[in-house]
Amino acid sequence: MIEESLIVALVCIVFLFHLRSALVAIVMLPIGVLIAFLAMHALGMNSNIMSLGGIAIAIGAMIDAAIVMIENAHKHTVFGKAGRALTATDPAPLEMFETVINLKPESAWRPGLTQDQLIADMDAALRFPGVANSWTMPIKARIDMLSTGIRTPIGIKVFGNDLQQIESVARDIERVVRAVPGTTSAYAERLTGGFYLDIEPDLMQLARPV
Repeated sequence: MIEESLIVALVCIVFLFHLRSALVAIVMLPIGVLIAFLAMHALGMNSNIMSLGGIAIAIGAMIDAAIVMIENAHKHTVFGKAGRALTATDPAPLEMFETVINLKPESAWRPGLTQDQLIADMDAALRFPGVANSWTMPIKARIDMLSTGIRTPIGIKVFGNDLQQIESVARDIERVVRAVPGTTSAYAERLTGGFYLDIEPDLMQLARPV
């Protein structure tokens, strides 16, 4: 196990040039093996060829996982999701695109940069036609959507019987709210004007024998 820890540490140091990242793998391997032996002792299992072989395989898996985890954390990977997950607990609408950004520690930010300024810079750099940016935390966004049905911390609901009039009022509110100081983004959902493809199957043709 000492050899494996040293190899992982060497790989992290050579390819990432980061000593603290190497310490993660060095510390994780002995702790993982210790937990395995403690679990075996608690369950009354003896150390035999099968159990030791399983631990050896687990060490290899932990090494791979440690290298991948350290590399992703070191490079600050950006990942995202489009559409809705196949679960009833996901309130995200189909037109919502989520992007999660892992930021570097504030000590690595350029001098004078604040969180509000960082959000403003990213918002200015990420402008797409028909898409409005909403900057929040992933878990907080889910809680807001589950509790209020709104994708942002603050929302204005417009009620009425005429969809055209509702959308017109909502766009007027969007323009007014966008000018309020401290507003990072304002967006009124478009209720009409979408393009749809209606498919009407011919039941008689579908029912005919092949």
